[in-house]
Amino acid sequence: MQESDPIDLVVPHELAAQKSSLRAYVAIRSAMREGVMRALDIDDRALSRSLNFTRSAIRSALTTLSSEGFIQRKQRVGTTFDAALFDSNDDRAVNARDGGAGQVRIVTTAMETVIAPPWVRECLGIEGKYALLYECMSMMGDEPISVQLNYYPPDFDSVALFSRGLEIDEDDSYETLAERFRALLGQDMGRVSTAIEAVACDAQVATLLNVAEGAPILLREYHLRDVNDRVLVLSYSYARGDRVTVRTESHAS
Repeated sequence: MQESDPIDLVVPHELAAQKSSLRAYVAIRSAMREGVMRALDIDDRALSRSLNFTRSAIRSALTTLSSEGFIQRKQRVGTTFDAALFDSNDDRAVNARDGGAGQVRIVTTAMETVIAPPWVRECLGIEGKYALLYECMSMMGDEPISVQLNYYPPDFDSVALFSRGLEIDEDDSYETLAERFRALLGQDMGRVSTAIEAVACDAQVATLLNVAEGAPILLREYHLRDVNDRVLVLSYSYARGDRVTVRTESHAS
């Protein structure tokens, strides 16, 4: 088989500029997400040198970030953080990666016994029609980031369960789901199954998250099981697609 001559790929200048701006945008968001960029670092000259992009590409990326509400650009003032990126993984609570602007706080919005939907009863193995519901919101300042609904079997003491839940939400020493599971339910956690899906925001969640109805959000469903493989927590988390990053990690065994 005859070897083909190499192909010279000629990229139009406009397309090359767009690709460069996109790569700069991704690089800056990554730096924000990892918490390595502070407010004083948001300078197009400094970013151009450190990220190895042209100042034009950096300015275009900053304009996009400004339109998304992450930063503010003001004449004679400079560029500053205006919103946070949030880093969430399967084994930790949501953490702020915001250049030091603040921390996430949890606001409890409901603690009650409810008539459980059929799929909740089936998942939790409930024979009756009731389940315990704990609902909370993650906030950064006055900005809502996510809404979480946790369903529990009704055989738990609701008063004790909700009281411990409030204490755990205010105690940042619990870093992993396993630690929180043990503290909340008094049992060791077995395994966790997670499904993540991008969905259109319905009217009710849109109101809670202060986004437009139909905006893309991340729906994450948790099944937290005990060592006997019984589901003790069924959790649904609705997170703003423009503010939350979901991180996964794999370790060699």
